[in-house]
Amino acid sequence: EQSHSAEEHDRRIYNNMSTTATPKLKSDVHSAFKSVGAEVTDSLTTRIAALSTQLRLSPQKLAEAWEAHSLTKNVTVLDDVSFAAYRSSLSGLAGENNNRVVGTSSAKRKAGPSSVTPTPNKTKVKRENEQQQQQLETP
Repeated sequence: EQSHSAEEHDRRIYNNMSTTATPKLKSDVHSAFKSVGAEVTDSLTTRIAALSTQLRLSPQKLAEAWEAHSLTKNVTVLDDVSFAAYRSSLSGLAGENNNRVVGTSSAKRKAGPSSVTPTPNKTKVKRENEQQQQQLETP
C-alpha cells in the first residue's frame, strides 16, 4: 500500500517536474551519476532532478548518495525498482540538509566564551619591542 502510494507520488512529481526540471539540471544529474559509474535513463534523470529540487540536494550529492546506497545494498543498476529504495534512503540526508540554515555548518560555528583564548595586543607588544630596541641603542 505504502509503496504504491510512493510510486503514485513519484509519478505526480515526475509529471509536474518533467516540464520544470531545467535542461541544465538534467544535464548536471546525468553527469553526476555518470561520474560515480551509474547510467540513468531519461525518465530517471527527470525523477532525480525532481528529487534534487524537492530535497534541496545537489545532483552531485544525490550521485554520492546513490554510490553509497548501491555499495551498502549491493545494487548495481539504478532502475525503477532500485530507485524506490534509493529514494527512501535519502530521507535522512534530506532531513539533515533541510534542518540546517544555509551557509552555516558546525565547523564554522564560533566557540562559546568559555573556550576563547585572548590574543595579545600586537600593537602593544610591538611598542614594547621598539622601546626596548631604543634603550639598547641609546649609549
